[in-house]
Amino acid sequence: MIGRILAQAALSICVVTGAVNEVRADPCRNSAAALAKTEAELPAIDLTPPIHHALVCVSIETVTDFAKRVRTHITHCKNSPYAQKSAAWNQILTEQSTQFRQMKCRRTM
Repeated sequence: MIGRILAQAALSICVVTGAVNEVRADPCRNSAAALAKTEAELPAIDLTPPIHHALVCVSIETVTDFAKRVRTHITHCKNSPYAQKSAAWNQILTEQSTQFRQMKCRRTM
């Protein structure tokens, strides 16, 4: 009985250790998953009047910072699914940065 309990405990430790090592083994996959989750939560930028300047600036800044995270991720993870979207995110980064300056926004993050 005690032997069986010890064997099950040892097996549980091996399973948990294996799962931890698997997570550590592929930081690119973890990073891409975190980006996907964040991307799903990005704010929509609505420039139709009336414009709430502060909200638009924060939204632009959020999207710009996300685009920078994508660029950094792609630098380290060439085979990431985000590598296919690289050109689109670079264009978004350029456009949003320009819009941020044109609206005279200030960084808050």
